[in-house]
Amino acid sequence: MSNDNDQDVLCNYVSQRLTSSPYDLKWIPSSPCILTVGKKTVGGVVKGDLKIHKFEYIDDKPKLSLEYEGNSISPLRCCSFMRSSTTINNNERIFVTGDFSGSLLIWDSDKINEPMASNSNTHQGTISSIDTHLESNIIVTGGKDSLVCLWDKRDIKSPIYKYTCQTKENSNCWAISTNGKEIICGYENGQLNIFDIKTNSLKANTRLKGGISSIDISSINNVQDIGNEFLVSTSQSLICKMKLQQDKLSIVKEITTDSEMVWSSKYFNNHPSIYTLMQGDGNAYIYKNDQLLKKLSISKNSPIISFDHNPEKLGLMSCITLNKQLFVLLSPLTS
Repeated sequence: MSNDNDQDVLCNYVSQRLTSSPYDLKWIPSSPCILTVGKKTVGGVVKGDLKIHKFEYIDDKPKLSLEYEGNSISPLRCCSFMRSSTTINNNERIFVTGDFSGSLLIWDSDKINEPMASNSNTHQGTISSIDTHLESNIIVTGGKDSLVCLWDKRDIKSPIYKYTCQTKENSNCWAISTNGKEIICGYENGQLNIFDIKTNSLKANTRLKGGISSIDISSINNVQDIGNEFLVSTSQSLICKMKLQQDKLSIVKEITTDSEMVWSSKYFNNHPSIYTLMQGDGNAYIYKNDQLLKKLSISKNSPIISFDHNPEKLGLMSCITLNKQLFVLLSPLTS
């Protein structure tokens, strides 16, 4: 049951209106800063936009301030940091982006005036989704062309392997997630595929109702295992908690939400019993043991299009909305 009287479960801490159109965001590891990527217009020309926002306290009040602003040739659709699950090192400041023209770019968040490496011929059209695994040195991209590409971050001239949608019709790969061993891919047509990276083979697949908008693999002791659990959200108000055992997919729990489109669903770091949902009606939801604890209005009638947990500070979160706003959320819920 929701408890609207318990304001401490989830709160909207601070927000900032943006001057550009953001499409994705991530916390910068080991930093109080947030990266947003999207598009902006410069001198009548549409370009990619990168911004670093610092979350800090000034005169005992929380503030978001713009630390750095950069641009790229084409509007940016998605981003991911090369985060380590076990250690903190300099490579964690490296991030990757996919843009609307099909370019894959690698950046250093300390020097984002230009990319470290790039490949402009990765997908035919938009790179819709992207994820990384630092220990394996891999990048995975999902495209509007229905292909999923596996890359070695040390050399992105050509992909290691290309995976197809496994359906007769092509479908945009809206969501992707990897733990370094498998790749989970979600498509606009509801197709869900799990590929084995070692054998480059399909391990399991299924078809869900509605397009798959996000995938998140739960972590226990910083280890992600799809045999434990992963969250899948869809464009038809459906959240599925799923697991893969003996190459068979099973649905552990289904949740139907108020809003038709669930843009994002994510577990708390190392706390798989707690997860958050970000919806198309501008509301955020927090669940514990599959029970709704809190519904919080973030932005009335404007979808929450991207969401991320701070990797070091449990309960510190950020999100962006379609009406160009950046929010920092807080929750003390840890067990």
